[in-house]
Amino acid sequence: MKTKTVWKVVRQDNGKLLSAVVEEPIAVEYKPGNWISAKTGFLFAFRAMEFAAEFAGSDRGLEIWEAKAQGVWTAERVISAEEVRRIPLRWLADWWNGKWVTKRYEDKPFPGTVVCERIKLIRRIWKWNSSTDTWTKPLE
Repeated sequence: MKTKTVWKVVRQDNGKLLSAVVEEPIAVEYKPGNWISAKTGFLFAFRAMEFAAEFAGSDRGLEIWEAKAQGVWTAERVISAEEVRRIPLRWLADWWNGKWVTKRYEDKPFPGTVVCERIKLIRRIWKWNSSTDTWTKPLE
């Protein structure tokens, strides 16, 4: 399977790198250097670091990582983050598998969003520095 470079936005929570938007039970824990697949459906990332930075904005606790991904394609539709938190998990799995189609919960993806079958975090590019309220490059 072909591997592409993508940029992944994650959040730091109690020393774990987790999905930036979704919560349990579908949140994914990322471990740098390990291939990760979604619990249901697929994973989201960005095709360019600039899109990832724009998405993250000044949200405290978020990090941007350079990553490798397999099974990558451009997202044409997504379920809004608010709805992902509310709908039953089985509905989300059915939506991803094309068994349940609804415009009610769908939203346009953020610019530059790609969908990935698997992601491996390679190196942290940016981290929000709460003491200066700015994005900073980590020390290498």
